[in-house]
Amino acid sequence: MTNTDRSVRIIHKINERNNGDPMSKREENKGKKQTAILAAALTVFSQKGYAASKIIDIARAANVGKGTIYEYHRSKEDLFFALFQWYVERIGGE
Repeated sequence: MTNTDRSVRIIHKINERNNGDPMSKREENKGKKQTAILAAALTVFSQKGYAASKIIDIARAANVGKGTIYEYHRSKEDLFFALFQWYVERIGGE
C-alpha cells in the first residue's frame, strides 16, 4: 500500500466520522476527488517538501489531471493552505 493510499484511507475515515449527511452522486464524486487531491498533496509535500513539490506530481499521485487540481485550487500555495485548513478543522479540532 502506498503512502497516498494510506492518506486517502485516513482522510476518508475522518470524513465519514465528521459527515453523516447524505450527498448527491456528483457531490460525492467531487468530495472524493478533493479528498484524493488533499491526500496526494500531503504525501508529496511530506516526501519532497513544499518548494520541490510540483502540481503535476500531486496530480499523478491523486490519479487526476493537472487541470483538475486547478478546478479546486488556484495555485500550489492555495492547495497547501487548503490542506493546512483541512488539517486544523478535522484533526486539530479534536
